Amino acid sequence: MSHRLRAAHFALLLVVLSAPVAATSGVVGGVDAQQTPPPTASSTASHTTILIQLRSDGNATFSVTASGFDVANEQERNSFKTTAERFTEGEADTLGLSAFRRANAAASEATGRPMELRDVRRSSNLTNGTLTLSFTWTNFARSEGETRYVDDVYNTTDPWLTGLEADQTLVLELPPGAGIRTVPKQVRDGQIVWEGPTTFTESELELAYTPGAEGPSNSPSSPGGGPDGDPDGGSSLLWGGLALLGAVVAASGVYVLLLRDDSVIDRDAFDAGPLATESEDDGDEPPATVPTAAPAETDEAPDQEIDEELLSDEERVELLLERNGGRMKQANIVKETGWSNAKVSQLLSSMEEDGQIDKLRIGRENLISFPDEDVTDIEN
Repeated sequence: MSHRLRAAHFALLLVVLSAPVAATSGVVGGVDAQQTPPPTASSTASHTTILIQLRSDGNATFSVTASGFDVANEQERNSFKTTAERFTEGEADTLGLSAFRRANAAASEATGRPMELRDVRRSSNLTNGTLTLSFTWTNFARSEGETRYVDDVYNTTDPWLTGLEADQTLVLELPPGAGIRTVPKQVRDGQIVWEGPTTFTESELELAYTPGAEGPSNSPSSPGGGPDGDPDGGSSLLWGGLALLGAVVAASGVYVLLLRDDSVIDRDAFDAGPLATESEDDGDEPPATVPTAAPAETDEAPDQEIDEELLSDEERVELLLERNGGRMKQANIVKETGWSNAKVSQLLSSMEEDGQIDKLRIGRENLISFPDEDVTDIEN
């Protein structure tokens, strides 16, 4: 399907999000013209931000915020207040909730996953002149094992997200602690940002991630006090943590005492050495000396002395990663080793299955890293 046709299908949602929002009751509610304030009492949003917060359970929280309403004087504030009241009461579909509901239904049909919009909230801020619509889109990401994929949700018969207007921003936010598998572009502070005007290609919004640990705010508390109805409100966790800390301190103290005992024994033995060699003769013989231990030989040779010809292919890759700070592009591994692309690709896939490395897809390139390497902030 051409971008022009795709954009035409998305026109309804774009019009709802980017069209001027009139703050007069006449324009919003369609009441009699005699009740409509003067034209100067209208207000228009200057920017719309769509924030999609991905979650570890595959759901996504949407926040659509229209900002930049004129609230500089009393007349403008009264006009915005009228619009805000009608919006928060659900009397005006200002930020396109109905369009999102249609997109949700279309995506559910296309993917075969049951989806719905839950927890719909509308809010306004008179001080800043903003309106915000938020909701939860269930089953937004598909799951394969421990990996979540955000891709098929966009592949509806009539695509619902094909681009942005000049006054729109789209932000995709990864869950806290999520592991990145594939990303379409630059990631900063866990977010991917698109600024309009722009048109999205077929796969530009697709990404994959492994769930991270949700923070306490994402875990609902039961009426009993703590999570899952714990009447102590989590105090058992606190006491458990203190007990563990005490055990660690005690073990450390024993270890220090053992070291001190060893040092005393060694010192006594050293002091007793000359006394044991004393003779009843006239003492002309020189005192015995305590031999010093030869430095222990280490099994590991300096990095520059490693004979790479004796290393396995896997060890060769690991050595390259160590020399490059724990990460490097797959193309550079091909260049450094002189191996073929096919051999490197097959080797890295095998190492990833064994948990020796991680492969992260960035655009058309693979970033290879150790499993514990932090690759949250990356660029194309």
